[in-house]
Amino acid sequence: MAKLANVGSRVYIDQYALSGFLNSLDMSVTQETPVVSTLSDSGPRRLVGNYDHSHSHSGFFDGDTLSFDSWIHALVENNSDHYLLELFGANAEGNIAYESVVALEGKPLSGAIAGAVLLNQAYQGRNAMSRGRVIRNGTISANGNGTGQNIGASSATQTFQVVIRVMSGTFTSFDVNVQESQSDPGDPYATVADLSQTGINAAGVWRKTYVGATEAYKRVNIANWIGTDALVLVTAGIVAGT
Repeated sequence: MAKLANVGSRVYIDQYALSGFLNSLDMSVTQETPVVSTLSDSGPRRLVGNYDHSHSHSGFFDGDTLSFDSWIHALVENNSDHYLLELFGANAEGNIAYESVVALEGKPLSGAIAGAVLLNQAYQGRNAMSRGRVIRNGTISANGNGTGQNIGASSATQTFQVVIRVMSGTFTSFDVNVQESQSDPGDPYATVADLSQTGINAAGVWRKTYVGATEAYKRVNIANWIGTDALVLVTAGIVAGT
């Protein structure tokens, strides 16, 4: 496959777009691999246990009201789940999306002569993550359906998650429904009620989960639209380890 430049990489914490402030990003996934080698084994033996994930970003300070520094500082001593989306190399619909539940670990600020003031961040996983796809990324102005994306079917015991972000817009209310199909376009789409968010009336972020079998194709349906426009980003994927 083609190599990707980072010009298309994007990062979001909750509903806030950080890419205009960052100049590097790093995601690290580590697994428990306890050694179970015995005296008679000819090489190492290991088990695979749980996993952890951590994330670090480097960027430039912006102290404007309701901008980069205030968004990150609001996470200090905040015990709620926060949703970190990292899009490596590309951010269009259909591209790979790493979606993680995190807590802020640190936000060091630094400065030096002849350099810009820096604001970096470190996050630690506090719940699961998924490697899924972007299923909607654009400005919404009416009811309608997005393009179906083949994410893969989930089994009866797996957790499927959707994260809905509304970054900005002028609107009164609308619904975001996630629908499934076996074989887009041959099989009709049906809404998965647990993966939908109704009555959205302000910018925000919503993580929706469903434990059970889902069909391979997913798309976003916008319904009950009242407004002018809204910038919407939706990702979907199977939660790792389920």
